[in-house]
Amino acid sequence: VAAVMVAGVTAAELQASRVLMVNTWRSLHAAPVRRQPLALVDRRSVAAEDVAVIPMPAGVTSEFAVRLVYARPSAAHAWYWFSSMTPEEVLLFKQLNR
Repeated sequence: VAAVMVAGVTAAELQASRVLMVNTWRSLHAAPVRRQPLALVDRRSVAAEDVAVIPMPAGVTSEFAVRLVYARPSAAHAWYWFSSMTPEEVLLFKQLNR
């Protein structure tokens, strides 16, 4: 969200708009990824009580106030990992949808 504000979008405009942020991931090495592949948790498997939000005031991690959101570990979480990815393969995933 801070990146959108850097581009000149105000907080009020952002709140009044529909926003979809998409992230991409791909390997930068020619060899397939074998160590430390990307892993994503299925948000449908994360219960509300597993989610922790940490407000970070402006100046701590960036010039903008941000919220760090993470999920506490749980055996109920469904994980997907993408091993052996090559540079020709790209993972596209939704990061924010308002």
